Amino acid sequence: MENQKLIDQFHKRSTELVEVHITEFRNQEYVDVRIWTLPNPADSKDWQPTKKGVCINIDLLPRLIAALQKAEKHLAQGHESDAKERSVADEGDTPNEQPRRAGE
Repeated sequence: MENQKLIDQFHKRSTELVEVHITEFRNQEYVDVRIWTLPNPADSKDWQPTKKGVCINIDLLPRLIAALQKAEKHLAQGHESDAKERSVADEGDTPNEQPRRAGE
């Protein structure tokens, strides 16, 4: 028997929600982060789960959180360097080198 508890949800767009559930399946607990869709916007009570998402054992939750924090830090650093480059360009100077993207 499957047991679910809704932890949080937020709109991705008007017809899509991201929901975070704690789920129990076969005596194991999981965190399920899934996109739910509203196939018929006229019926706002007909939300349905999609295959888009991730369901992981709760033992891996700290690892997922750490990975998301790394992504957040990486993005924050990228935006800081973008702001510095715009500032230099605004002064009339051209940076010597374009920023490298991940994987380049």
